[in-house]
Amino acid sequence: MSEVELRSGKDELKRRLEQLLGTKPPAPIDASQQQEVESETRQIAARRDKVAAAGGELLGAAMKLVGELIDNGSAPDPQTVNQMRAGLADCIEREPDGRLQVRFTLPGDNALTGLATTLAKLLVAEPE
Repeated sequence: MSEVELRSGKDELKRRLEQLLGTKPPAPIDASQQQEVESETRQIAARRDKVAAAGGELLGAAMKLVGELIDNGSAPDPQTVNQMRAGLADCIEREPDGRLQVRFTLPGDNALTGLATTLAKLLVAEPE
């Protein structure tokens, strides 16, 4: 014998046990933990829905405020309004309940801080 083959004892034992016993069955699902996670997921989704709805109302109110501030007494051109509406409609998803949903992406945490700062300023701004 001129050659000796070494194998890890642990790996070899594991391989042999797997051959004898078969593969390990999947662990049973912990029903209480699964219910807890599902409940937490529903709560988070409900909160996101509420925040999204409030954000939509806030955006609508902000646009109405800006519209009132820049109102020059004349109505905008209906064709321009229709073009703007069509462009916005391309970015909107309609939910099964008929609500419209718009998503926007911020480039990073600084943009989120800037948005929060601006909104806070709008909330505390005093009219002149």
